[in-house]
Parts: sequence; C-alpha cells; structure tokens
Amino acid sequence: MVFIDKHEKVTVRVISDSLGIAEPSIRRIISQLMDAGYVSKRLVGRVNHYRVTATLPMKAPEFDTVPVRRLIDLLRAASEGEALLNT
Repeated sequence: MVFIDKHEKVTVRVISDSLGIAEPSIRRIISQLMDAGYVSKRLVGRVNHYRVTATLPMKAPEFDTVPVRRLIDLLRAASEGEALLNT
C-alpha cells in the first residue's frame, strides 16, 4: 500500500518488478485491499492504475480512529530512515 501511495497511477507490473514479488501475488494483495476499500483502480486504456484511499480508518478496533494515512506515513518514514542507515 505504501508503494501504491508513493507512485500514483502505478500498475501491477511496475509493483511486481519494483518489489520483486510475483504479479499473481500482487494482484491477490491488491484485490484484498480493494475489498477493504483501501485501494481503488481505474482502467486507463487497457491498463489498470491503482490508488490508495488513505482517509479510511484502520480496521483493527484499537486503531479504528486512526486513518490509514498515518500508517503509510509512519512506514514511509521508517523505510527512509532504514535507507539512511544503509548508506
């Protein structure tokens, strides 16, 4: 979800190539996120583009007042901090 949020209009192939995860697995994950309402898709020509709906609250009862945007921002910050440590 963080990758989709960071790269607007991203395709399954781009996600798969960038993360090194097989396309069928990416499709399954996206399908689950779409079922939960966190991701939407739009057909552009013959290609689906995906976007995150980050204003929704998280599903876990203890975090149901926290928008997904907060989780995405925390994960992105952690990822960027980890990248800094590896340089």
